[in-house]
Amino acid sequence: MSDLMSLLSLGSAGLTAQNNGVAVASNNAANANTEGYSRQTLVYNSVVYGGVTTDAPTRYASALLAGRLRASTGDLAGSTASQAAISDLEDTLTSGTSVDTSLAALFSKISQASASPTDPALRDSVVQATRDLANGINNQASRMLATRRTNGSATARARRRSSRSSSPMPTSSSRRPTTRRQRIIAI
Repeated sequence: MSDLMSLLSLGSAGLTAQNNGVAVASNNAANANTEGYSRQTLVYNSVVYGGVTTDAPTRYASALLAGRLRASTGDLAGSTASQAAISDLEDTLTSGTSVDTSLAALFSKISQASASPTDPALRDSVVQATRDLANGINNQASRMLATRRTNGSATARARRRSSRSSSPMPTSSSRRPTTRRQRIIAI
């Protein structure tokens, strides 16, 4: 009776393996024209005690291309975060009274004061223009610092995503004892 059961088990394992192969082949044929689809392969394993089994279907794709895709996706995320940070910094620098306007006003006051160096009102206007320039520089610096703090955390998150996406994926190994492997690539 045990011989009959082992024969039935052997036949059942073979039919299951063949059924898996047909399922992979039909899936590949059905998705042949689907953009971005990579075909699947199935590995048949002969088992030491007799019979055949299959591993889970694996995608047939280039590891090099997959690594490049992961790296470029991470680079894109980092570039997007950096572009947003630079755009915010540009908005910060162009809002309000700009430093170049204050600097031009200071040089204008210095020119006026150089024409009449003894006039106390002109000297006071040069001192006031210098104070305005210093305050403008300090205001720009504090806005830049606030923008950097806001965008720094977003950029750091993008860098972390980038480094995770460019790390290699672990490979799976066979969990069954085999004596020989035969790779069959379905259509």
